[in-house]
Amino acid sequence: MRKRKAEKKRKIGAISTFIGADAVIEGAVGFQGVLHLEGTIRGEIRSEDGALIVGESAVVEAGIVVDSAIIKGAVNGIVEAKSSIDVTGSASVTGEMYAPVISIDPGAVFNGNCGMKKNRRPEEKAPDSPEIQKRDGIME
Repeated sequence: MRKRKAEKKRKIGAISTFIGADAVIEGAVGFQGVLHLEGTIRGEIRSEDGALIVGESAVVEAGIVVDSAIIKGAVNGIVEAKSSIDVTGSASVTGEMYAPVISIDPGAVFNGNCGMKKNRRPEEKAPDSPEIQKRDGIME
């Protein structure tokens, strides 16, 4: 059991930015590297190649777009990750999660929708989009 838990933990590198528990940020937050958040953010969190760690005391009411996310605290919003989303047993997520790999540990609270998808370029259409369905004659 211990070996399995250790294998599950992902190495994301050294923390490059830390936002403490007393911080409250309203607006857009952009970062590179690894952001460890223990405070409150309302708005948007975005990083093309960054990893986000939402700490146990953190409260996030924001849209999140990152490479990978580890959620230990409270998140209310849409979380999109290019690589993975890990939700630990102490987390509470309300909203939506989208990533190729999504892990939700026992004890975590998740209310919403999730989808596991591979990355695709923004100009590509989803197979179930109306544009594709009309072209293939599926939808009238």
